[in-house]
Amino acid sequence: MKEGLVPLTALDKPRAYAIYCAGMQGKLSRCAGWDPVLQRQGFEQSFTAGTLFWYRHQGQEVALLSLSRRDYGLHVHLLVVLDNWRRQGVGRRVLAHLHSLSSGRVTLSCLRNDKPVRAFYAEMGYHIAGMEPDFLNLEWPGPQARAG
Repeated sequence: MKEGLVPLTALDKPRAYAIYCAGMQGKLSRCAGWDPVLQRQGFEQSFTAGTLFWYRHQGQEVALLSLSRRDYGLHVHLLVVLDNWRRQGVGRRVLAHLHSLSSGRVTLSCLRNDKPVRAFYAEMGYHIAGMEPDFLNLEWPGPQARAG
């Protein structure tokens, strides 16, 4: 069974939305509120075909992510490690894989008040590239910056 990124099929999308809700609802409810209708619409519009992937490890789907290529490298729109796989190094494995795919920087956003997630990204080499009211824009500098 293939390790790494595997594109979602159209049949996977309902399960992906359920995983998105399970991973994000509590966190987003605390800052911006959670409107199920708006979240469903946003998920359908933001995470279109070709942007959603499973990360497989040991033949199993262990994380859901959305990413896109940019001129500077990669942007991660979403990363949710499935409940049964949390605290087992999956997030680190996913980010290391993304870093290996990028010829440049990797960017993403996280909630400002989510201190464990912020600490995790800092440990993985991300730094703050910008701030919004509820979110931090983070950046991994890329292989060239890390080598120099």
